[in-house]
Amino acid sequence: MLVTIQSVSQEFTKTGSEYRKVVGVTGDGKPTTKSVFDNLKSKWELLKENATLEFTMVKQGQFWNVADIKPIELPPPTKPTMLEQDEKVIEEALKEKPSGQEVGMWYKELGAWLMMKEQDKGADPFWKALRKLYFAQMFSVLSIKLEDKREE
Repeated sequence: MLVTIQSVSQEFTKTGSEYRKVVGVTGDGKPTTKSVFDNLKSKWELLKENATLEFTMVKQGQFWNVADIKPIELPPPTKPTMLEQDEKVIEEALKEKPSGQEVGMWYKELGAWLMMKEQDKGADPFWKALRKLYFAQMFSVLSIKLEDKREE
């Protein structure tokens, strides 16, 4: 089981034996807490925050106990992470001017989103302002002029 350690604390059993309580996240993202007893005292120095370790677990009775700890050597990144790749794609996309058809598609999507937010009576001021801006831009592009004929 791979565990990335978030915190380590010194604890004592009811009989006074010392152990380390490890709080971390497993390789699949689930939170976990493990007790590393004094049979692995020589490996306690591996238990550090942000370290990723492999915990070997064995079942003894109804409990799963830590039988061994091994450090994990993570290979150095050889290719850009997904976030870096996404940033590069976005950066390249922003350099290009979108086609009129693409702009129209995004206006349609934004309009649908804003109409959905309109249904939410508790919509926050940001969405209300964005909706006004959306309609002002749409009226401008379509050369629609509105006159306010209300009496004050």
